Amino acid sequence: MAVSVPEKPPAGIENVSDEVSDLFRRLLSDWARDTMMSSDSVAILMHRAHYGIIGIGPPALPLIFKDLAEGGGPWFVALQAITHRNLTSPENANDVRKLREDWLEWGRANGYLS
Repeated sequence: MAVSVPEKPPAGIENVSDEVSDLFRRLLSDWARDTMMSSDSVAILMHRAHYGIIGIGPPALPLIFKDLAEGGGPWFVALQAITHRNLTSPENANDVRKLREDWLEWGRANGYLS
């Protein structure tokens, strides 16, 4: 059974439930604490908290976009997994700044970020 991302999500982060927000913050804190000294991108992306955030699904998107807009990350794998979109083109595949801009633009266009 495929989970779909709503075409018209609730506008803005203010509509994220306290339960989702608390879970996201706890997982993000665990992820940051456990990987802050690592340069191993595979270990960072395979961390259980990263999977936990992906597991929250579309309700986490406003929180992910807010963190991305504030310079957080790495969110590209989670965004692709949750949205079922791939914004990586041959031109921007190795340009983190461009990928970030593309995802933020997508988040704004789809109502996840104001």
